[in-house]
Amino acid sequence: MNINLDNHDSPRFLLNYDFTSRSLDVLESNVYPSPLQSKRDEYTVFVIGSPILNNKVNKNKILLDLLEAKHIESNYIKSLDGEFLLILVNHKNNTLEVANDRFTSFPIYYHHDDSSVTISYSYLDIAKVVSQKKDFKIRNEILFEFLWFRRVFNESTYDTKTLFLKPARIIKLSTHGKDEYVYWKPNFIKNSNSLSENSAILSDLISSSLEKKNSDLIGNRTGLFLSGGMDTRTVLAAFCKSNNLPECLTVGYSQYGEYEVAKLLTNKLDTKHHFIHIPENYNDTNWSEKLHLTGGMYNQFSPIFSGNRDKISPIADVFFHGHGLDYMFQGMYLPSRPIRLFGKNTYYKKIIDINKIDNFSEYFARNIAFRTWKVDLEDYLLPEYKEEMFGGLVSRLDKILDEGSNICNDNFDMWEYFMTHTPSRHYSQPDVISMSTNGEQRKVANDNDLFNFYFSLPLQHRLYARVMRGALRNLSPSFANIISANTRYKIDATPTQLTTHFAIYKAMRGITNNKRYSHPSAEDRTWADDDIEVRIRPRLNKHVANLSNSEYLHEYMPFFDFDLLKRKTKYWVEGNNPGGGLFLTSLLTIENLLKEIYD
Repeated sequence: MNINLDNHDSPRFLLNYDFTSRSLDVLESNVYPSPLQSKRDEYTVFVIGSPILNNKVNKNKILLDLLEAKHIESNYIKSLDGEFLLILVNHKNNTLEVANDRFTSFPIYYHHDDSSVTISYSYLDIAKVVSQKKDFKIRNEILFEFLWFRRVFNESTYDTKTLFLKPARIIKLSTHGKDEYVYWKPNFIKNSNSLSENSAILSDLISSSLEKKNSDLIGNRTGLFLSGGMDTRTVLAAFCKSNNLPECLTVGYSQYGEYEVAKLLTNKLDTKHHFIHIPENYNDTNWSEKLHLTGGMYNQFSPIFSGNRDKISPIADVFFHGHGLDYMFQGMYLPSRPIRLFGKNTYYKKIIDINKIDNFSEYFARNIAFRTWKVDLEDYLLPEYKEEMFGGLVSRLDKILDEGSNICNDNFDMWEYFMTHTPSRHYSQPDVISMSTNGEQRKVANDNDLFNFYFSLPLQHRLYARVMRGALRNLSPSFANIISANTRYKIDATPTQLTTHFAIYKAMRGITNNKRYSHPSAEDRTWADDDIEVRIRPRLNKHVANLSNSEYLHEYMPFFDFDLLKRKTKYWVEGNNPGGGLFLTSLLTIENLLKEIYD
């Protein structure tokens, strides 16, 4: 099989197995960690990632076990922990087996027909291969789903033949079809522990996860991507307990905000702290690289940790981060609304009783906090397509509802199931992928015991990040008293303290007009403001301004009102009007993906 991939720093793994010739063709480039591969007799095995066996990372033992077993056995996979993807090719029986972890740590796309199997890290790479086949067809309804949610759900991709590998799966592919086995499902039964008890358990589990993921790194250099928020400082606090301090890195546009706060943390420790500067024109550069990083399945302008390999790679052999701890234990996406006082929102929240909701899928689609905000996508649907597009989206969510109904006890469980049934499809996954351009990255949150514990937590313990704040206090009381880059107030603050703090700050701004009393600006944060970027970056501005004339979008998005887009784009990019930046960059991602596939 002839495969021609462009040279990029993005993690690449593309495998093709031909059933007719029984030949295996692998192309890999800059994959961290490098896949462990071995062939014995008629069997070829790949171990990808850092799988944990008996509380230790042990890739070699797992490789030998698979070669000895000559197939992927479910009970064995159940015994593994951590981040992994396993592939076993049986050349004799003409089959290919794949097993992944319960977190989809490695987002995998696969195409399977009577002649071959193709597996890839990147949807863009596999789409280029599959598009050469006569039956390749883009699903315009999935393009709409991506625009609506900033992500795609379940196993769908942009074409009719390629699938996303869902978590905790063992699949066996052959000329006879596909056998699929789910070896783990979440248990939503809530524990009866007090908040302090659950906080103690969480701090122990984070420390335990870190210990397991460090088990093979004796003599290796470790790094930690450190922000000014709660998740990464909790990981740093756990590192302190292990007496194995990493070198810390803070990525940002300026040395204010995130870096300032992160520096307060590292100043308390005997460890190095590096600032990695993101150039101001970052969103105008390396578009092709970013598109390959995201594969077009995530917004290509989301990755921020790539492009500095020469600065980051020399710092450590393995990099840690706190991704996932935020939405698991800080209650980021709980169905809640702020409590208002004197006509103003406060930092108090009330959990919405979603058990009273009849059409759960539609409610989720309209109310999940990470959907494309401040833009009503239904306005951009031509009248004749409205029922088909939005109704189809709800129908696809209904399939997830049916899948989860056997294990969920109520709509709150189902809400979490919708959130986590394919964790790496979350819109923030580009951060993780872009980290892996610099070296091997390990995600503390991807731990079996931590994941199980998350599902067992009462909702009230996650509200206001109560359980996370408690865990941080247990690990490091001094870190809990240091300010958050999000609020410029101590990270352990209660809703009462935050509401009072910002009321005072608002009053002081009115009296003094001093910027000191303002919220942190976009320039002080790690992520740029999309609304500002589409106005001020010449290349980005030029391309988003012309999206309404895109031949690719017109052809593959017949449901879309491009006349409205033309009017609204002018409104967004020429004025100081929030809401359009994210929407426009998502459209640009789709256009660039289609160009890459078809040009």
